[in-house]
Amino acid sequence: MGDLVRVTKERPQFPADIVLLRSSEADGYCYVETKNLDGETNLKLKTAINVFNDHYTTDDKFKGFGGTMKCEPPNNQLYRCNINMQYRGHKTEEVNLNVNNVCLKGMSMRNTKSVVGCVLYCGHDTRIQRNFEDAKYKSSKLMKATNWRIIFIFAS
Repeated sequence: MGDLVRVTKERPQFPADIVLLRSSEADGYCYVETKNLDGETNLKLKTAINVFNDHYTTDDKFKGFGGTMKCEPPNNQLYRCNINMQYRGHKTEEVNLNVNNVCLKGMSMRNTKSVVGCVLYCGHDTRIQRNFEDAKYKSSKLMKATNWRIIFIFAS
């Protein structure tokens, strides 16, 4: 957590939940497909933080980048996120972020050359991992009735 990662069109899968800092697009946009998370194939728009997208135009400018992020504990809410980020640039500044600035593991980048982001959650703490549940055993009313009758027959 806290590492900077680059996602390119050659490997468009996000490796972790990241806060989008910079996009190759001039306006700071990143288009993502959320098919693996919610089954929707239409593209969703994510936005890089304007301050970072305008100032950190090359990888070399990220040298010395640092700060702190305050966010909620890992949870399974895909479309809710509240993050407060303090970073050291020319001076210490504070930015409030929301779900539009976050790309989750399981999303695929589309129509964008590359993005740079800061890892928010990784491994078992990612939102997609928190959403996995064990499959529940389902049985119909007919199956339950048949099972009870079989038990009754063997018990008699």
